[in-house]
Amino acid sequence: MCWSTRLLRFFSPPSSPEPSPPVSESRHSRQSVFARMLSAWCRIATRQCSGIYTKSRSEDGSTTLEVIAALAILAVIGAASYSVTVAGLHASEPTRRAASYASRLVQTDDALRRFVGRIRIPYWVRDVTLETGNGVYRLPYYEGTGPLTLEMANGGDALSIASSSEHVTIDGVRLESVKPLPESSQRIRAVMVMYRIAGKEYRTIASFGSIPVMVDD
Repeated sequence: MCWSTRLLRFFSPPSSPEPSPPVSESRHSRQSVFARMLSAWCRIATRQCSGIYTKSRSEDGSTTLEVIAALAILAVIGAASYSVTVAGLHASEPTRRAASYASRLVQTDDALRRFVGRIRIPYWVRDVTLETGNGVYRLPYYEGTGPLTLEMANGGDALSIASSSEHVTIDGVRLESVKPLPESSQRIRAVMVMYRIAGKEYRTIASFGSIPVMVDD
């Protein structure tokens, strides 16, 4: 209870006042005026105290509502951010697979051209054939030497390219066929390699290397 309320109750006349000794009219008038002024002042102070308590309770309630509203907004933002992140991850998966396929394709093409380019058939050799058997393709004259060969085959779900000094395996590539070019000539100068990556068929035409020939003055 506010102190002004207590003071107002203290100075307010009782409901059944007891008889008091007679006083002069002027003194009684002064006391009545003073009591009315004090009573009015206490009422004003009481209203102010009540307003303070009401305002305090109102501010506390507003603060609680603001906290709840802020938490609700944060929850909505968090849910939206999570949804956007998940959608972005799902959308990036096809892009990641496409990048992986493109990288594998470039790696396969580069390896085939690099290895086949080391086949150097001497210009005086006319009868050169591509040997095939059990899914293995062999090319002679690797590094310009007849006994050395280059082998291309399927090693499970991978393309295997091997020579006497180096072996490369590319996962996810399946060898389909190797054809000599040109097909109508005994002296082949290149090969056409057919292979599959992720169910799609590709081909690489790789040319043989050359042996330098000295020119007479």
